[in-house]
Amino acid sequence: MPTSRSCALAPTWHWVREGILAGEQVLAGASDDTTPTLLIQAEEERVVDNRTHDRFCEIRAAAGYPCEGGKPLVIKGAYHEILFEKDAMRSVALNAIVEFFNKPNLSSGNRFA
Repeated sequence: MPTSRSCALAPTWHWVREGILAGEQVLAGASDDTTPTLLIQAEEERVVDNRTHDRFCEIRAAAGYPCEGGKPLVIKGAYHEILFEKDAMRSVALNAIVEFFNKPNLSSGNRFA
């Protein structure tokens, strides 16, 4: 049995497979999803494939439901867990999140009403 810390933290093949399948399902349904979406992406991501985020936003835009800003908000220099990054990176993400939730919906005056 491996005793290395990195081995102990590695995902199982089943976990990886389930993650890939879930990502495929999200892309398959992206054109039907009308939920306002802010997608925040780490520039130096090494866990997930940022191209899938880009594709999700492309599908949403083609369906008439673009992601906020039309594409992922890329946090420069950030890795996978953006909210655990340095203050400067984390504050970019948190400010975008607060701004997104405070934005009124043009039809109802409340974005999520």
